Amino acid sequence: MRDPLFSPLARMGYLMAALALVAVGHIWVYWHPIEVVMDVAAPSTLLFLAFARHRHDIFVKLGLASLVLLVAAMLAAIVWMKIPA
Repeated sequence: MRDPLFSPLARMGYLMAALALVAVGHIWVYWHPIEVVMDVAAPSTLLFLAFARHRHDIFVKLGLASLVLLVAAMLAAIVWMKIPA
């Protein structure tokens, strides 16, 4: 039985969401490295899921690593921008 999270329709949705993040965001116009990491990691997480065919695919692991990098960059941005948590 196929996993519904990795059906062709779901994978197309991941790809469209990644393209929407790129279209809406201002990628590559910020000067701080944390902002660049966030702008690259957010769409790449979904992009890796778009290429995964099953739960044990390497692209799922790469997407998870990209998500961890995104969360770390967000937490670093809180400290960098002095945002009260």
